[in-house]
Amino acid sequence: MEDKIKVGEYVRTVDGKFGVFDRYSKRNEDSLYKSPFNCFIKMQKRKTCLQCSREYIVKHSKNKLELLESEDIVVLEYYVSKYKRRIKRRFEIFKTRELIAFDNAHCIFLYDLSKQKFLDGKGFNIKIKSIVTKEQFKSVEYEI
Repeated sequence: MEDKIKVGEYVRTVDGKFGVFDRYSKRNEDSLYKSPFNCFIKMQKRKTCLQCSREYIVKHSKNKLELLESEDIVVLEYYVSKYKRRIKRRFEIFKTRELIAFDNAHCIFLYDLSKQKFLDGKGFNIKIKSIVTKEQFKSVEYEI
C-alpha cells in the first residue's frame, strides 16, 4: 500500500518535475465518474493544478532537498565573505543515503539528510534558487 501524500508536501514526478501536492479528488470510490487521475499538483508556470494518477508521483516529502537525486543540477545562492556579497553558482548533486553533496569543481557543500542542515555552511546562508532534474536535462540534451 502506498503512503498518503499530505497537502502542501513537495512532490517529484516520473518525468522529473517538482510541484506541491494540492489535494485528492473529492469523488467517492463508488462514483460513476471516478477517475484514476485523483491527485492534483500545483506546478510552477501553470495556471491550474495538474491532475494525475498516484503512480505519476515518484517521491514526496516536506523537505524539497530529500527529493533531489544524483545527477540533478541545482543553482545555489550563498554569501562569500571574500567578495562581501551573495553569488549564484550551479552545482551537480551526488547523493548517498545520509548526505547530499553539492559540487561545482570550485567548492563542495554537504547537506546532512538526518539533521536536515548544511554541514559547515553556517556563514554561507545557502538558498536553493532553481533545480534542473536529470530527466529534464536529458529531455533537452542534444547528442553529437
